[in-house]
Amino acid sequence: MSKFIHKLNRWIHKGTVLVLILAAAVMSFSVFVQIVSRNIFSYSFEKFEELPRFLLIWVTFLGAAYVFGEDGHLGVEFFVNLLPAKIKKYATAVELAFDVLFMILMIVIGGQVSSLTMVQKSLQLGVPVGLVYMIIPISGAIMLLIVVERVIDSFQSRRTHE
Repeated sequence: MSKFIHKLNRWIHKGTVLVLILAAAVMSFSVFVQIVSRNIFSYSFEKFEELPRFLLIWVTFLGAAYVFGEDGHLGVEFFVNLLPAKIKKYATAVELAFDVLFMILMIVIGGQVSSLTMVQKSLQLGVPVGLVYMIIPISGAIMLLIVVERVIDSFQSRRTHE
């Protein structure tokens, strides 16, 4: 099971990087075109004004999942690492429990928001707004899989030390 989750997370990690690069490139190009068209040609592509905003939301949440997978978030771990070894073990367990709770909330509440707004269309692009918010449960699921992998790895490393 551990190898499967590890491979799945690596595959998702690579896919996340690809989507991040693509979304950031499209967002940057879209903003560049808007600036050039407004300032040089006095013309605005109103249809695409929402695109950078929507992509920014996706880049933010996917970026958070990516950085979480890289252990890049400065957070509770900084304080946990300052604790003595005996207490550190319990603090890490509490931290993982809160991580799991937060990710489950992201999946459930983000899914509800996405579902509720799926009938609402964006003004300029005409896409369902729920597609924009769909990234919240997606990134929550990505982060939850990362936590599951970490928990499994933690249990396996404890077994080898015993």
